[in-house]
Amino acid sequence: MNITVIEANMTGLQHSVINRLILNMLNSMVDVKKIRLYCSSSHYSALSIKNLEKIDYHEISVLEPGKKRIKKFFLEYFQTKNILKSNNDDLYLLLSCFPNVHYFLSKASKKLKDKKLLIVTHGEAEGLVMKGKWKIWSYPFWITKTFKHLEKDHFYRLVLGNSILMNLKKLGYHKRLFSIEHPYEDFKEYNNVIPQKGKNIFGYIGNCLKTKGGETFITAANKNAFFWIVGIYALKNTNLNENIKILSNRNKMLSFQEFNNYVDALTYACYPYPSESYKFTASGAVFDALKHLKPIIYIKNDYFDEILNSAGDIGYRCENEQEFIETVQKLSLNDDFVQYEEQVRNLRNLQGKFTWQNIKSDFEKIIKQIIEKDCYE
Repeated sequence: MNITVIEANMTGLQHSVINRLILNMLNSMVDVKKIRLYCSSSHYSALSIKNLEKIDYHEISVLEPGKKRIKKFFLEYFQTKNILKSNNDDLYLLLSCFPNVHYFLSKASKKLKDKKLLIVTHGEAEGLVMKGKWKIWSYPFWITKTFKHLEKDHFYRLVLGNSILMNLKKLGYHKRLFSIEHPYEDFKEYNNVIPQKGKNIFGYIGNCLKTKGGETFITAANKNAFFWIVGIYALKNTNLNENIKILSNRNKMLSFQEFNNYVDALTYACYPYPSESYKFTASGAVFDALKHLKPIIYIKNDYFDEILNSAGDIGYRCENEQEFIETVQKLSLNDDFVQYEEQVRNLRNLQGKFTWQNIKSDFEKIIKQIIEKDCYE
């Protein structure tokens, strides 16, 4: 089978990990003979896939983030449409796709009706449950329209996590949807940190936002430990505990190596996201904790529960914000190395579940199911 892969949105390092691992899976499939890859030159360089022998690379123009939406829409739409019309491959895999582009492609031409398209769906599905009366130019307007239209067109969507698929079905979306686990790479084998009273470091990984529990993390900070924000601080509160350290800002982003070094130094990784979070989005941040073998403190949510519940003791699952605060304050003076070592060991066992090699077979079954027959479920 021949597969065309299109990334018409991302440049440079954006989505480079997930896209690289998807391409690794495709390249390793025996039945896949050729992969035509269309993406920007900067993204192709960031993918580091020149050793994949089945890849036939074609450069396309992709606007950098921050450009006007209307320009990005027209560029993505016309480039994608032209690529779809240029050959008759067995499957067209869109590594990302603006929902308005999806909708107009489905309406574009009778010539595209025989094409089978699979769209990798990231955080855009959150727009399905955003409240409000959305205007025609808004993201929720188009993602809702495309999902309602999904059962009528010839497109399929792939989400990264079975809990996300289940939540979409609860909303009434049942057809043409598939899921695989979110693949990851470069897992570390060791965590050299030892919990010590008065020296433990709690890390908020990612941009510290109110919508992602940033204020809960700030409230949990105390003088018995150190609290690092491994990302940009975006809260209004500037009167911070002296033990809180902000490691990045909008004028100076962390380099890849700096980010890894900071996460590597943490004792615990903190995710105080509200419990209603991550119903329709896979979290990349939790994989940073898994990669570096950091025991996790989190407020229960569907996605975290799905990937962590079967692993044994990997940290601390909290029912709400207050329990999160109390748990952090209790662990500030923790020096129980025996339990910590068990948590690290369980995290190491969990890592294997998310390598692309272990996810490939599920992905391959989905591709064959789409190509070999009209699958509507």
